[in-house]
Amino acid sequence: MLKTLVIVGVVAILIGTPLVRMTQRFCRRSPGSRFSLAVGALLALVGVVVAFVQLQHVRLPWGMQESPGGLLFYIPVLIALTLVTIGGVAVLIGIALSTRQSTES
Repeated sequence: MLKTLVIVGVVAILIGTPLVRMTQRFCRRSPGSRFSLAVGALLALVGVVVAFVQLQHVRLPWGMQESPGGLLFYIPVLIALTLVTIGGVAVLIGIALSTRQSTES
């Protein structure tokens, strides 16, 4: 379990950090796009929640229900949902950070 959390944390840092910085720069160049980016990120997060809830309604073939092979369906879906969640949160953080005054030179 700890190994999985470490992997997700590393992926979140590797994907989230550049996305936060790109969103921050983009919002500073065109401040009018903040609203549409925020709406898009929130819709992506709502889509993740809806997809995650709908996973319990998926009916696997009987042979896959009782075997570890049933996980082969869920693992790619969960990876995709995790990546979309990381992206949505990173965009929202980038928007929030773009409103702060920059102390960089």
